Amino acid sequence: SSQEDLKIWPHKFEYRLRIAFGPVGELMLISRVKNTDVKPFNFTMALHPYFAVSDISEIQVEGMQNLNYLDQLKNRTRFTDHDKVITFKSQFDRIYLSTP
Repeated sequence: SSQEDLKIWPHKFEYRLRIAFGPVGELMLISRVKNTDVKPFNFTMALHPYFAVSDISEIQVEGMQNLNYLDQLKNRTRFTDHDKVITFKSQFDRIYLSTP
């Protein structure tokens, strides 16, 4: 955390983001937050990656099966994702709850 950070959030922390490709080309984003303060705090994050892709229908997301989410396009209605693989065919705006 910097002096600027401390002006808006009164806790000292260290944040690291690791971006890597896995063995078969999958993109991995791994966030780590370390509390460097003397008092505990709760920390959550919303990752908003934006990637330019040539064909959105070729993109797949795995690992969200059986997770609950809020569908922003349906007035934040809560659903459970039952798909092993998420594909994108139209506008998509979800907030997944309690992700691994």
